[in-house]
Amino acid sequence: MESSSDLRSMIEQTLTMIITPDQQLIEKGQTQLQALELLDTYALALTEISIDNKRDISIRQLAGVLLRKYVSKHWTKDIENFIEPEVPEQVKSQIRHILPHGLNEPNHRLRVGLACVISGVAEWDCPDSWPELLPFLIESLKSSNKSLIHGSIRVLTEIVRDLDDRQLPYVLPLLLPEMYRLMVSNEFNLRIRTRAIGIFTLLVSLVHDINEHDRIISVGYILPYLSHYCEAFKRFLIAPYSSLMTDTGCRIETIRALTLLFKSFPKLMQQNAADLLQSVWTCLTSNTENYVATVVYKHGEMDASVDSDGETLSFECLIYSLFEFVQVLMDLSTYKNSVKSSMEELCYYLILCMQITEEEYESWSKNVSRYVEDESDDSFSHSVRLSALELLLSITSEFKKEAGIGLWKAVHRHLSHAEALKAHNSPRWWKLHEACLLAMGRCKQLLNDMLVTGYVKIDLEAFIRQVPLADLSQFDYPYLVCQAALFAGRFSRLLSAEVNRIFLDGICQLLEHAQHPIINLSSLRAFYYYCEEVGVDQTNDVVHYLPRIFEGILTTMSRIPQSAYIWPLESLAILISVDETFVSTIEHRLSPLAIELFVNYVQDPLINGETTAIIKGLVHNSKVSSLIQERLIPLVQSIVDNNSVPSALPRIAPSLAFSVIDLLTTVLRSLNPPINSNLLNQTFPVVIHLLVTSDDQQLLINGGECLCAFLSCVSVDLFSWKDSKTNVSSIEYILQVLAKFLDPKTPENCCTFIGKLIRGFIREINKTNQPSLLGDTLGQILKAVLAKLQSTTFNDSSISLINNSPSCILSSRVDKTIISNNVEENDSLTTRISSETLNKTTAIIFHHHSNSAPRHGQKLDIIKQDINLSSENKQLKIKLDHCLHHRYEFIQKAIKILQMIMMTNPYHVISSKHENRINIKNMNFIQI
Repeated sequence: MESSSDLRSMIEQTLTMIITPDQQLIEKGQTQLQALELLDTYALALTEISIDNKRDISIRQLAGVLLRKYVSKHWTKDIENFIEPEVPEQVKSQIRHILPHGLNEPNHRLRVGLACVISGVAEWDCPDSWPELLPFLIESLKSSNKSLIHGSIRVLTEIVRDLDDRQLPYVLPLLLPEMYRLMVSNEFNLRIRTRAIGIFTLLVSLVHDINEHDRIISVGYILPYLSHYCEAFKRFLIAPYSSLMTDTGCRIETIRALTLLFKSFPKLMQQNAADLLQSVWTCLTSNTENYVATVVYKHGEMDASVDSDGETLSFECLIYSLFEFVQVLMDLSTYKNSVKSSMEELCYYLILCMQITEEEYESWSKNVSRYVEDESDDSFSHSVRLSALELLLSITSEFKKEAGIGLWKAVHRHLSHAEALKAHNSPRWWKLHEACLLAMGRCKQLLNDMLVTGYVKIDLEAFIRQVPLADLSQFDYPYLVCQAALFAGRFSRLLSAEVNRIFLDGICQLLEHAQHPIINLSSLRAFYYYCEEVGVDQTNDVVHYLPRIFEGILTTMSRIPQSAYIWPLESLAILISVDETFVSTIEHRLSPLAIELFVNYVQDPLINGETTAIIKGLVHNSKVSSLIQERLIPLVQSIVDNNSVPSALPRIAPSLAFSVIDLLTTVLRSLNPPINSNLLNQTFPVVIHLLVTSDDQQLLINGGECLCAFLSCVSVDLFSWKDSKTNVSSIEYILQVLAKFLDPKTPENCCTFIGKLIRGFIREINKTNQPSLLGDTLGQILKAVLAKLQSTTFNDSSISLINNSPSCILSSRVDKTIISNNVEENDSLTTRISSETLNKTTAIIFHHHSNSAPRHGQKLDIIKQDINLSSENKQLKIKLDHCLHHRYEFIQKAIKILQMIMMTNPYHVISSKHENRINIKNMNFIQI
């Protein structure tokens, strides 16, 4: 079967219309293509056009692009984004027969496109429906046609990834010698040779991943070629850059291959390890020096290879690969000592890689937010500088003594070299200074331990006076000033009061006089480190500087974008914990600022978190707590009545009101009683109003947590409160909330807090020694809990009810008078609770168990033979035996609830007529 010549001609005419500059013809052609796509032989016609070398190359290339797109959507119904129609099986067979001929296409771009089509088809059809493809590709590698070899190796790169355990023993003996031949032959360009290394790496990965028996057989195929491959890898790594044998891309693939070999088969690599490790070290040192010259200082041209997919293979990629190789060696006991023995040199080159590049310098100067993002301790940025730092931290964690000594020696060498450069007026010296301070500052704990043990002998105060404190005045090099301030702040706990005063005075002067906002940011960060190190209760020396630092924070925030606020806000949060008296003098400026920031950036999780922490700190401050509570009232009121309180602040969107309620919850949990009466009188009704009237899930959840906070933190004030407008008490309002959320019609996702609320409510009522406050509502609450359990599916709200509500109700001091007033009603209620809650609780236990991970090492000692079940539920006992080892605490609470329910009834609550009979008296379990 083949497509008709008329269809091919029609498609060719349509493609000709599409490649014209006429927009009307393009649109007409696209419309025609949409109609042609519905024909069964459309894909076949595209295939025939794309491989017909008598046609115009631009038409063929467009046909290849459309074929690739069509195959990705229509080839099989198993495709995730499948679109009808599916290519008929007979047409598929013809396409599979024709496509391989396109791999010897002389035009590189078209050949790559057809290779991608073959890979897309092979993903679904090879080997089951296309068994001849793999032998064809392997045989093509022996051809003298370099275009065919290039096309075949591209397809192989994709197909090899999907080889299974059955194919691997067949493929390995055929591919390994061919990959080696292509890899070492100078007849082929570096991209083909690099792809050959990549295929070898894929084969090694597959061998490592298969089962042990087949792995032994497959390793037997690799072993004869291993020494040859290792010898070739060694030559690639040490070849000079002027050589045509290798380039950066080839070195990257070589390092990746060696990383996988050492990681997967460490013992097999021992025979070749010595020479290979020396070659890798040579590659690391030479390429680090090239990286510093071409990337850090931008001297000379960068050797950045580009593969056939357009991916840039730069020095940075090679450095990343080398770092990963070192990390793998550290993780292998066989080769760990090889890293340890080279500690000083390794630290030396890592510090070289940690220097600020010209690109980073320019980027940070234009965007201070990028600087904050990259230089934060928990940064998620990716760069050679940060990768080198990460590897250094890993090394110092693994080899503490050797790393500490090696790091200090490496730093001493760099600083000596920097002084020589400085003496010759070379500007390079400051980057070495900065990198050394970064390395030592981030390894602070290690150096501290080295000083204590005496392994490293440093006069730290003298060093800090001579290097970082001296560097604070180098305003021509702002990033050096930044790192010097950060370093001194990190080590402040080890310094004398005199040196710390010099440091604090220095950062205050920077805040007041520095021209670059990055210096201001780093000065504030250094202050934050100082307070963290010294401890806020030991910071008497810093109190004198607080006014200047506070002004510096405000000035800095006025000069930077919102995305860089995190460092000033963290500094402000720690500043208010230093001295309560000082905070009282700035409260009139600080509280409005914190509330304004909260409102303006309520959707920014970082700023919102820090402003909440600042408000929390103010609430905790006894001198200003009442004032900040007063200032928060208009904010809370604004979420229910936009016209109630005039304010210059932007209004909180209704959809974000839950954030304000969350803030109120934090305030309640932070304050020391008594609560500001105005805060209680004016915000409690707001929370009740939202809980009773709102349908927003997040608002209801946060509102419920806020109500729990009112109960747990200010219950004494709360229970004596009454609404001045309606004369309704707080208890009546809380009962209204309980009625809503225990209603079976209320969505369960909104009720996750309900168990905690019931427990807190009854606990606080008990503390008042006034059980009459509840009247006869306790029994009604218990009935409502049962009704909710009966209607609920298994989620957090049902678990909350099981864990909290019944046990609290039945153990409260008021329950016995309320529940047992009417014995007959009590008997009926408790009997129904016992039977129905048993079934519900058992179901929840099994459901919860099925979604829980095992908790090993915990056993529940229950006399299982005392659980007498009917023949209808024989499997229940088996399930219970199995689930007893999981969720121990949850099961214990559920059983305890059943015990409590039954113990409150003086009658036999479970009669013989019930199918599930449980001997509660003999149900023993471990006490927590």
